[in-house]
Amino acid sequence: MIAIGNDELKDLPNAGKTAKCPSCGKKHKIKYGTDKETGMKSDMIGFVDCGKESFLVAVDNKLLK
Repeated sequence: MIAIGNDELKDLPNAGKTAKCPSCGKKHKIKYGTDKETGMKSDMIGFVDCGKESFLVAVDNKLLK
């Protein structure tokens, strides 16, 4: 479960192209989902792949700590 308020998001840094993996500590490319209605890439949820697992690293283009 994750809970993030709008006030907390605005204070976080913008997500770049890579993020530190919470599992291995290395930098991985941030990947984003697509909007179901338009098929366009959406920066609402950003994740990194590490091996066979994926980890949430960004919400609304803001890098999670």
